[in-house]
Amino acid sequence: MWLASFPSDDPIGYSRELLAFAPINNADSLSAAAHLEFASFMFVLYGKSWENVVALIGDNCSTNVAFARLAGVPLAGCASHLFNLFVSDLLSNHDVVIQKVNILMRKLRNILPASCLRRLTPLWAKTLNATRWTSAFSMLTPYSAIKTFIGHMGDNDIDMLRLSPVEERKVDALLVVLGDLNSITLALQNEECTVFDVRRIFDTVVEDYPDAARRLGETADIVHYPGFESGVVKILRGNEEGMSATEVRDVQPLASSAAQPILPLSQRALKKQRVGRVVGGDMDCRFVRPTSNMCERFFFVTKLVIGDHRCSITPKNFEEQTSLRANSHLWGVEDVHETMRSFE
Repeated sequence: MWLASFPSDDPIGYSRELLAFAPINNADSLSAAAHLEFASFMFVLYGKSWENVVALIGDNCSTNVAFARLAGVPLAGCASHLFNLFVSDLLSNHDVVIQKVNILMRKLRNILPASCLRRLTPLWAKTLNATRWTSAFSMLTPYSAIKTFIGHMGDNDIDMLRLSPVEERKVDALLVVLGDLNSITLALQNEECTVFDVRRIFDTVVEDYPDAARRLGETADIVHYPGFESGVVKILRGNEEGMSATEVRDVQPLASSAAQPILPLSQRALKKQRVGRVVGGDMDCRFVRPTSNMCERFFFVTKLVIGDHRCSITPKNFEEQTSLRANSHLWGVEDVHETMRSFE
């Protein structure tokens, strides 16, 4: 799937369009070279080339890194992915107590314990999801609310799984930490969040958790194009004069040689308030998204669309429908009527 973001006059500073939602040409190979071949094929369909691409945004996995290197464009690592790696490292230090709570909550989801707990409270147990760290927060939150009712169930098997007072205090302390970290996750998912906002958030996290510099630091090992990312941060901050020679070279594709349109005074004032400064010799870099969450949201929507009644839909028809839905801002009722008249 390919989603493109580019500068626009939208209040959030960018617009996005779905370019492709189809299997790559060589479905038997998922290598970086195969992805590059498909991307080049897709650009030809739109009359574009790699010269129109400023950066790739995605996880810092080996395939994406190799893809960016072959394409000759920088890879802006997904901030949510980096933050998830940091939180996973943090939770590994509390794995024992988290697993004990998970075992207890799994037991409480069985038919008899669940019915017994239902008589005491409308709350119900949630278990751990191995794919997302936020499931630990979602599990510990109801646990802290129902743990007072567990002792009144009178179930010996459940009592054997209860946590000790020391472990209970660890859970309470961990829940406070996860609450703060979950608020950061929600902030990263905000559509108005920029690369500059992410850098400020990560610097604050590193101040509270020095070990986070290994994942969230500006020059962390997992950041493969630090010059580009730090250069974008300085452009958004309005500190182009403070860029190093490497940063100037890496952000060269962001230089805007076209004349800026003259906007009315009211629009200039609102734009200055949104951006924090009037964009001069560079593009409005808010279109360089700090995360790939827009892709995850799109996948979530498509998952809801595909159900028992649509499981036999052909890939071609499904791509057409999803493209029309994702790019609904590009067409309207008049376009539908004109298309229908062309087939008459």
